[in-house]
Amino acid sequence: MAGSSSDATTVQMTGAAAVGEQPLDITDQRTINPFSELLSKLAKELMKHERQQIRLLCSHQGVPAEELETDDAVELLRVLEKHNLIGEYKTVFLKKLLEISDCSAGIDFVKEYEEMRGKYLQKVEILLRKQDPLFVGRTTFVSRILKVFADRGHNKCRCVLVYGLAGSGKTKLASLSCKIYKEQARCGTRVHPVNLHKATKMEEVGLWILKTATGKQIDPKEFKMTMVNKWIMDCIHDTVLLLDNADDILDPSSRSKNRFVKTFTDLLSISNKHVKFLLTSRYPVDFMGLRKLPNFMEVKLESLQVRESLELLKKIINHAKGFSGTVSVGAEALKDEKSLAEIANRCDNNPKALHAVASHLRRGFSPRSLVELMKCPEGAQRVLDSGSLGVSQAVQDKRKDFEDQPLVLNSLGAIYNQLPLPLQESLLKLSVFQSSFSLSQGAKILGKEPPDAISKNLEKLKRLSFLERDEYDEPYYFMHPLVRSVCLSRIGYSGIYKEAYEDALRRFLAYIADLLKDLTRLGHRDFASTQARFESNKTNILHYLELGMGHKFGCQVNAEQENTASDVPLPDMRDGLFNIFETFLDPTKRLEYYENMSIRMLSSGEREAWAYLQGWMADELYVRAKYDEAWKAVEEPLKVLKARASDPTIGRTNDLETAEAQLLYVKGRIMVARRKYKDGIAVLEQALTIQERLLGNHSLTARCLNGLGHAYFNKADDDCLCIGATEAHEYHLKAWEMLVKITNGKPEKHFDAPMYLLNIGSTFHQMGKKFKCSNKKKAHEYFNLAIKKYHEANDLARALKLSNSPNTAFILKNMAMSYCEMEEYEKALPLATDAGNIREEIIGVHPTTARNLFFIGSLYDSLGDENKKSKKPEDKTQSQENYKLALEYYNRAFEMEVQLGPSNHSIEYDDLKEDLQNVLRKLHMDKALDKCWRIFKAADAGTVDLGDLSMDLKSGSGPAPPSRKRSPDRMDAADDEMAGPSRQQASGKQTPGTQSGPNLKEKYPENK
Repeated sequence: MAGSSSDATTVQMTGAAAVGEQPLDITDQRTINPFSELLSKLAKELMKHERQQIRLLCSHQGVPAEELETDDAVELLRVLEKHNLIGEYKTVFLKKLLEISDCSAGIDFVKEYEEMRGKYLQKVEILLRKQDPLFVGRTTFVSRILKVFADRGHNKCRCVLVYGLAGSGKTKLASLSCKIYKEQARCGTRVHPVNLHKATKMEEVGLWILKTATGKQIDPKEFKMTMVNKWIMDCIHDTVLLLDNADDILDPSSRSKNRFVKTFTDLLSISNKHVKFLLTSRYPVDFMGLRKLPNFMEVKLESLQVRESLELLKKIINHAKGFSGTVSVGAEALKDEKSLAEIANRCDNNPKALHAVASHLRRGFSPRSLVELMKCPEGAQRVLDSGSLGVSQAVQDKRKDFEDQPLVLNSLGAIYNQLPLPLQESLLKLSVFQSSFSLSQGAKILGKEPPDAISKNLEKLKRLSFLERDEYDEPYYFMHPLVRSVCLSRIGYSGIYKEAYEDALRRFLAYIADLLKDLTRLGHRDFASTQARFESNKTNILHYLELGMGHKFGCQVNAEQENTASDVPLPDMRDGLFNIFETFLDPTKRLEYYENMSIRMLSSGEREAWAYLQGWMADELYVRAKYDEAWKAVEEPLKVLKARASDPTIGRTNDLETAEAQLLYVKGRIMVARRKYKDGIAVLEQALTIQERLLGNHSLTARCLNGLGHAYFNKADDDCLCIGATEAHEYHLKAWEMLVKITNGKPEKHFDAPMYLLNIGSTFHQMGKKFKCSNKKKAHEYFNLAIKKYHEANDLARALKLSNSPNTAFILKNMAMSYCEMEEYEKALPLATDAGNIREEIIGVHPTTARNLFFIGSLYDSLGDENKKSKKPEDKTQSQENYKLALEYYNRAFEMEVQLGPSNHSIEYDDLKEDLQNVLRKLHMDKALDKCWRIFKAADAGTVDLGDLSMDLKSGSGPAPPSRKRSPDRMDAADDEMAGPSRQQASGKQTPGTQSGPNLKEKYPENK
C-alpha cells in the first residue's frame, strides 16, 4: 500500500468525487445488499437435486463430506463460506456452482450484487486516493473495516484486528480507514490513537486507552479494567479507538495474550454501538471464541498482488516528476515492466520495501540496474558484535520477528548500502529511537552538524522512504521496525558502523537521562505538564530503562544471563530520577527495574546506590501492603550502610545519607502500619533530619513531614484526641507549606496537594470531635473547616484530572463523616455512597471497602432512627425502608469481611456484627437473628459458606431494642500515608490470609 501522503500532488478525481458534486457517502450500508442477504435469496432458488450437484463439486475442493450433508440450503452455503470458497469478495466459485445447477436467477442475483459492490468499492477507492495519492490495492480491506464500523444490525461494541507481516501497511490502512469513516460518518466521530508498543500486560493497554480517551491522570496502581468497561458503557459519542502495534501482547509467546483475548471478548459484550476498536498487529488472535463473535473481525493483510506492485512502482515514479529539483525520471523506467516485476518479486511485494526501492528509481536508477544491485545483497547479520555497547537483548530485534521476510530485509539492505556514507551513519544513529522523534531530538543524537544540514538529511531519508513523518507543531519522524532491523544488522559490518552506533547510543542515554532530570525538576512544580511530556516520550524512556537492565521488560532471565557487566552507565542516585519512575511508571515495570538495577549496582560495587534503590523497592512493596518483604528489603541495606559509615576510609558521605534517609523513611512507615507508633515516629524523625539537611525544600522532605503527621494521627486515641490532632495538624501544615515553596506559590500544580489538604481537613475533624460534647458550636466550626478542606482537595483532584480514584474516595468519605458528626445524614449519604462505589470499582474486596459499606448502612440506620421519632405515619413507613437498606449494606459489608478472612477483618468487624443484629431486632426478624449467631461463629472460625449469608427479610415478632446513638467514630485510614497519585492504597483484591501486616486500629477520618 502507499506510504506517506505528506508530499501529495493534485489527483484528478472522477465520478461522484468530481468538482461540484455531492460528497461521497459510503457509510450507509443499506445501499449495498449484504452478502448474507444474497445467500438467503440464493437458497430459495436452489432445489434439492441442485444442492446434490453442489455437494459433489465441493467435495473435490477439500470440504469434508459430513459438513455438506444438510438439507438447509443456507447452511450449505455457509459451509462453503467457512472454507473460504465463497465470500463477500469471492463470487467466482459461487457463480460456477450456480451455472452447474442451471440456476440462472441465482446468477442474476450474484451479478447484481457484484455490480453494487463494485460501485461501492469504487467510491471507497476514490476517497482513499484523495487521502493518499499513492494508494494502491487494499480497497476491499478498508471497505470491510468501514462495514463493521457502520453496521447498524446490532448495538454492541465492535472490533476489527488488522494483522500481517511487517511493512505490509497495517498502520496506514487503519489510519486511512479511520479518516474516511470520520469524514463520512458526519457525527463528530472521535478517533483516539493509542500506540501499544512495549505494552506487555492487559492492564497497561486498558490504562493507556483510558488516559488517551479521557485525558485523565490515572495512577497505574489504582487502575482496574472495570474502569474501561464503565467508560465504554457511558460513552455517548461515536468513538474509534485505534490500538496500533499490539505486537508485544499478541505475540504467541506473550504471557498476557490469553488475558488480552479474554478481556476483549468481555468488552465486546458491552452494549454500546458508539465504541469501535481497530487493532493492528503482526499476529492474529488465534482464539476461536473471539473469532466467532459477530461484532469481531480479523483482516489479514498480505503482500500486494504483482499487478498492484507494478502500479505502485509506476505511481511513485510518476509522483517524482511533480517535485522541483529532483532528477528527471525517464519514460523508459515505466516501460520496462519485466524488470519492475522482478523488483517487486525481490521485495516480496512488500509496500514498505517497494517504497524504499522505488526511491532509487525516482533518483534516476534504471529498473535493470536496480535488479542487478538487488541480486547480491550483503547477508543480514542478526546478532550484534559482542563488544558492542548495545549488545544487550533490549537493543536487539528478536530474530523470529522478521526471519520470515528475508526478501524484504535483503531489498531494504541493498538500498541502504547505496546510500551515501553520511546518510547511512545518520540513519544508523537514529535507529536508537524506539518511537517518533522531533527534529531537535534527532539533532541531539546526530551530533555537531548544523541544524539546517540535519533537517535536510532527515528530509532526504524521508523522501527515500527510510523515515516517515507526522506534522505537529514541529515535524516528528519515525522509523519502521524493518528499517531499524536493517540498521542494527549493519553494526557488525565494520568499525565505522559500530563506532557510529555506539556514539549515538551514548548520546541517547545522555539525552534520556537529561530528560528525566528535567521531568524530575518540573514534576515538583507542574504535574500535568510533566505527565504529558513523560507520556510523549514513554517508549523511548522504557527503552532507556531496558538498556540499563540489559533485557526487555517481562523477559525471564537466568542469573548467569544477567548483564551485570553492561557498559550502559548506571543512573546517578543524586539525580532523583526515581521520583519520576515512582510517579508515572507502571508498578510492575517499576518493581522489575528496581530489582534488576539493584543486582547491577551490587555487582558493580555501588553499595550506596544499591541501598538507595533497595529503599525505593521497599517503598513499592510497602505500598502493596507486603510489610514483611519491605522490612527485609530495608534491614540488610541499613546494616551495610552502618558498617560503611563506621569505616574511616568511607564515612558518612552524602550518597550514603541519601540512601539511609530513603530506607529510614520506609522503615518508619512500616512501624506505623504495625502500630509501633513511638518507634516509627523516632525513625521518621531521623529520616526527616537527613532530608532537611541534604534536600531542603523538596517533595521527599514534604512527604516525610506528612508521614509524621500520619503517624501522630494514628497514634491518637479517644483519651488524647486533642494531642493527636494538634501534632498531626502541625506536621500536615508544614508539609503543605513546603509544597507551596516547592511550587513557587502554586501548590495546585503538585500531585501531592489534594492528599495534603485531605489530611489537614481530617485533623480539623478530630478537633471538632473534641468539642462535640462540651461546645457544639465550636465543634461544628471545626467540622465545617474540615469540609472546606475536603472540597478544596476534591476541586484540586479534578483540576489535576485525578478524580474517580481511591484518593477521591478518601475525600468523599471524610466529608460524609463530618456531616455525619453534625447529624446531617441526608448530606452524608450520597457522598458515602459515591465513595463506596469508587472503592468497589477500583480496589474491590478490601477492608477499606467493607468499612465504607458498613458506614453507608450506618447512615441508613441513623435515618431510620430519626424517622422513627417522628409522629408522621409516612415517616414511620420510611423508617422501616431505611432499616431494610441499612440491613442490605450491613449484609454486603459482612459478606466482604467473610471474603477477607479472619486474619484480614477490618477494625470495625465487631461493631458491624453488633449493628447488624440490632437492625434485625428493629425489623423484628427473630429467625434471622438466631441464624446470625451461627453465621458469626463460623465466620470467626473461617468456615462459613458464602451461600449461608443471606438474611431473610420477612418480619418476625419481638421487641425492637432502644436506638443506639449512632456516631460512627471509627473512620477509615489507609494502610499507609502515601502522598500523591502514586502513593495511594495498593489496589487489587486480597486473598484471605495473604496480607503481610496487621490492620490498623483507627478511629478517625481517613488520613494518608
